[in-house]
Amino acid sequence: MIKRFFWVLLVLVVVFFAGIYIYIPSTILASGSVVVKTAEHHAADFLTSNTGWKTWWPGQQLTDGKTYKYHDKSYLLVKLSNSGPSFVTVDDQHPINANITFIAADKESTTVIWAATLKSSLNPFKRIEQYEAIVDLTKNLDEVLQRLKQFLDDDKKVYQIDVSVQKVKDSVILTTNTILNHAPDMQQVYKMIAVLKQQVVQQKRLEMGPPMLNVHQSGANEFGVMVGIPIDKVINTSGKTSINKMVLGNILVAEVKGGPNTVQSAINSLDTYRKDHSLVSPAMPYQSLITNRMTEQDTSKWITKIYCPIF
Repeated sequence: MIKRFFWVLLVLVVVFFAGIYIYIPSTILASGSVVVKTAEHHAADFLTSNTGWKTWWPGQQLTDGKTYKYHDKSYLLVKLSNSGPSFVTVDDQHPINANITFIAADKESTTVIWAATLKSSLNPFKRIEQYEAIVDLTKNLDEVLQRLKQFLDDDKKVYQIDVSVQKVKDSVILTTNTILNHAPDMQQVYKMIAVLKQQVVQQKRLEMGPPMLNVHQSGANEFGVMVGIPIDKVINTSGKTSINKMVLGNILVAEVKGGPNTVQSAINSLDTYRKDHSLVSPAMPYQSLITNRMTEQDTSKWITKIYCPIF
């Protein structure tokens, strides 16, 4: 009876250890992926530099500038390249090598993939520990990628502006334009606006919104400047003024607070957003000067809406 029990026990032990080597391969592989709603080049901005990682990483960045911690896992960035980062887990009995790569899913979205490898020990007990470490890593990195997805799915974080699609409300625009050999200052802009306001008053019409501004640099010393005021009805124009008709279609809108550099950055970001989403603009973008620049001298308080007609 004892001998039989011994053999049964021996068989169970052999099956147990054999199962470990069969179930846990010599090289343990793990991976996970998410699809983010942003173009590939934007994903690259946040995944291929330390500056980008600092922006979105959901956990703690350690003082060495290369180690990132999320919950109980710490990752040392070993290499950053155009294809993505490579890193290794630290503060762990079983360091694991991993990397993140990304590839365009289509023009407006990107697949982000993490993958990890670990060479299994011949020691069956260490082999089990390594497998458990990979399971823990999988949970941790899957959650990290979900946090990355939340970040990159937010257009405001990617483009640094809050973009909305609205309908054009005002179709009649009283405009005037000029060409300068330098970028216009606000005094020049508001002198042009004053001419438009005078005509609106003279013909007893109503202004329907704040003044509009577009500046287009066509050469090293050539700046086309157009200002406009939306009005309720068509009027008789004179001098350099004219009536422009806007199609009552869709338009991209973003609001920013700050001076000329902030406004120009927002204009550039809005144009990038338009291109990333394969939108065509039938007309030039323009600024809506919500804050009167002549009465408010502090540029940090200037509020501007950026508009870009689309179809």
